[in-house]
Amino acid sequence: MRVLIVSRTNMSGGNVCVGGLIAQGAKNVRLLTSLGANQPSTSPFQVGEFWDIKLESRPRCIPPHVEDMLVQNASKVGISNNIVNDINAVAPVYRGALSETFHRALLTPRGRAWHIDRSNIPNSSVCFWETPVALTLEAPFGKTKYHYNTPQEETHLPFVGVSTPQPTIPAGTLVRLSLARWWAPEGQEDEHCYLQLSGWY
Repeated sequence: MRVLIVSRTNMSGGNVCVGGLIAQGAKNVRLLTSLGANQPSTSPFQVGEFWDIKLESRPRCIPPHVEDMLVQNASKVGISNNIVNDINAVAPVYRGALSETFHRALLTPRGRAWHIDRSNIPNSSVCFWETPVALTLEAPFGKTKYHYNTPQEETHLPFVGVSTPQPTIPAGTLVRLSLARWWAPEGQEDEHCYLQLSGWY
């Protein structure tokens, strides 16, 4: 399958999570190793590249992370001349309020991280969004986050991409959002998937 690499994010243990977009069918995929692990930091997949990849579905995917695929073999076949146009040509893009992304499944408590819970699970864990306002870089508690603020809603989006953060992501920028894996803070039982910013174009 011909896959456009659209994200590369930091994971624990020095690994990276690599996101791709299959042009035929506009299917988002997460490129795991043939054994189902995250890619090592030495993985050759870079944002903006086209790869011809033999993929197999990961057994027992846990929604909403249905994009997990196992890479059996891969060869680089080109580089995108305009990744924004390539994404817009095939993939759905949310335009409007951030709360409308992920089929409006996000829980949006003011002053707390936005997330989903098991009461309303969207059919995917990644999406593309055109931000209606500028996102500004902040570092509360030493963590890199982008502040999203409109008269109706506000949150801080953790940035997990490997690229160098920039002070401002202008309004109208195409970005990739993702939901982290199910997780519960220490001492709590209920797991959530927290909203994060994977990158921009």
